[in-house]
Amino acid sequence: MRQRPGLLTLFLLAALAPWPVLRADAAEPAKRFRALGHKIEVKLDRKATNGAYSVLEMTDAPGNGPPRHVHSAEDEIFHVLQGRVRFWRGSETFVAGPGAVVYMPRNVPHTFKNVGKTESRVLILITPGRLQGFFEEAAARNIVMPRDTAAFAGLAERYGIKVLGPAPGGEAANAR
Repeated sequence: MRQRPGLLTLFLLAALAPWPVLRADAAEPAKRFRALGHKIEVKLDRKATNGAYSVLEMTDAPGNGPPRHVHSAEDEIFHVLQGRVRFWRGSETFVAGPGAVVYMPRNVPHTFKNVGKTESRVLILITPGRLQGFFEEAAARNIVMPRDTAAFAGLAERYGIKVLGPAPGGEAANAR
């Protein structure tokens, strides 16, 4: 089923209504970094919502995506902005393009992978927003997979993430 573009924007406006200004200083430089093969831009910092939400824009090269994993505390909503992204959620698998919105509830194994020939861009709403710290720490520690498997596993465990292995069907995603 095709989702209408802009659905995530409406959700954010409704969910964050108590905070009329999401970014106090538009001139403030956006927080951008690379983590685990992703280019990440923080669109809404978890600190701005007292940890309730975080919104990240994630750009991935063709073939890139995280290993299959499960969060114990976070729900995620993905809004595909550009490219073709394959999602695995529990036993479901589907490919989504620009405008699609995909919900990944906590405690459900999932992953995603850019299956297009160009970069993909996905806006991710994370609630609660603590998971933003996982990506920031991975970037600060320059964790690269598979070189730093032990460090990655320790960091994931601290954030309540259980890594389950590559994407279903043996389609391992990169995590540089």
